[in-house]
Amino acid sequence: MQTIVLAVGVGSFLSGAVLFYTIGKRRGHAVEKSELKSEIEREQSREAHAAAVDREPPVEIGDSVTVGITEFRSHHSGGKQAVCKKEGFVIFVEDCPPDSAVGDRIDATITSFGTNRTSAEAVYQE
Repeated sequence: MQTIVLAVGVGSFLSGAVLFYTIGKRRGHAVEKSELKSEIEREQSREAHAAAVDREPPVEIGDSVTVGITEFRSHHSGGKQAVCKKEGFVIFVEDCPPDSAVGDRIDATITSFGTNRTSAEAVYQE
């Protein structure tokens, strides 16, 4: 469980705020806002992974899907790979056109699944 308290300082801290939160061993530890966001994002990621492991993928190998690009990541081959989602399921799409951008909807063909079938690989389809 997580508790967030915003305490507005007085005197030299008049214009600032200090965030305190409690997570496990960090009870009462003052942290930067970015560190708190990072901790929350890690917890959300753990929960999403646990949910993904417990369900069947919404796609099968060979399926053609239309998905939206949510972000890009560097691929080990040196190129960029589009990160897309279908019903919350992550699909990594290779060979997207160089002018592809976040928010674009693209067609792709599912080629394989990742470990535990929690994500899929796909190639861009013209």
